Amino acid sequence: MTYKLSEITKELNLTFSGNDIEIDGIHTLSEATSRQLS
Repeated sequence: MTYKLSEITKELNLTFSGNDIEIDGIHTLSEATSRQLS
């Protein structure tokens, strides 16, 4: 399952601007890829 970054920021009541990406996981900072939050 993936979520758009804009959807995540909307749920957190944050302002989003820029290019939207699909997030497919959550990892530690050292293990996260460009498609994962850390």
